[in-house]
Amino acid sequence: MITESRTRRKMAMMQGPATLSLVDPELTYSLPAALTATTGLDALTQVIEPFVSRRANPYTDGLCREGMGRIARSLGRAFRDADPAAREDMALASLFSGLALANAGLGAVHGIAGFERSVTVTRSWHVDGRTLAEAAGFGIVNPFLYYVVLFEAYDRLPAQIAQPLNYTWAIALALLAVPVLGQRLSRRTLAGISVSYAGVVVVLTRGEFAAVPQVDWLGVGCALASTLLWAGYWLLNARSDSSPTNLMALSFATALPVVAVACAFGPGLPAIDRHSIGYGAWVGLVEMGVTFLLWQRAMRLTRHAARIGQLIFLSPFISLALIAVVLGEPIHATSIVGLAVIVAGIMLTERARAMKPSAGA
Repeated sequence: MITESRTRRKMAMMQGPATLSLVDPELTYSLPAALTATTGLDALTQVIEPFVSRRANPYTDGLCREGMGRIARSLGRAFRDADPAAREDMALASLFSGLALANAGLGAVHGIAGFERSVTVTRSWHVDGRTLAEAAGFGIVNPFLYYVVLFEAYDRLPAQIAQPLNYTWAIALALLAVPVLGQRLSRRTLAGISVSYAGVVVVLTRGEFAAVPQVDWLGVGCALASTLLWAGYWLLNARSDSSPTNLMALSFATALPVVAVACAFGPGLPAIDRHSIGYGAWVGLVEMGVTFLLWQRAMRLTRHAARIGQLIFLSPFISLALIAVVLGEPIHATSIVGLAVIVAGIMLTERARAMKPSAGA
């Protein structure tokens, strides 16, 4: 096996079956515990995949069963110390995994892992229990909880109401920064928050302030709750030491089984058709993937981050136009006015945050 360091690719050099193969477990006695664990799990994966392969046969099944049994009883012992018997079991299980995959093939796990590693994992990055636990927590918050709550809001409310409410996440960000980051709210920030939520009232009441708005209040609660989830997600991300791209990849990987279980015990798994694949690709690839990376790239290239930041205030009005064109939803005048008030409040809040360093200087 040869590794090309520039492109970080591995290439196998093979010339037919070997006439002699030496497997010496003593060569692994000095292997560090972390490498023992990761290579052991790699061997476990490579006996599971051929076992469930469509090309599995009695020969490979026997190798896989024996390999899984040896790993189950010996990986923990090999991790803790250089137990000769445990190391021998792991060496044989690794050999069995190679024989099994050569005769029955592997599954999608290897393809996905190889792509994910080549795109997201840096050479200095190490996946430990803390990183996985952090990624699992982030994945449950976003995309799982955030999109469950947000989509419920859009199901219950007209899009022109749900969208402006969801846009107040920037205000929720300022509010949550107090307990999460220990920041204080200035008078200007409080004024901006008040202005933005006044815009929310305009959107909900449609200008009829004397009457109680006839809206789905659970939908309103979901839309506002989504802002807390989104803002909290990014604030906690700001405190993380992990690479943003790596964390995003792991978060989605850990969220996938949670989403699958929720679907299985809830409305059922979606049909695999062009509509569900398209919606999933839009949220995962475009909204949470490409957009995030493009924004990150723009912030690194620009000399004026504040000017780039101002572009965010165009997005809600573009969204209203798309709601009218794509969904065919007539846009009420108060939706535009209320959204303008919300954006004005956010701009006031952002201006207060920008002025804070100079005020303290």
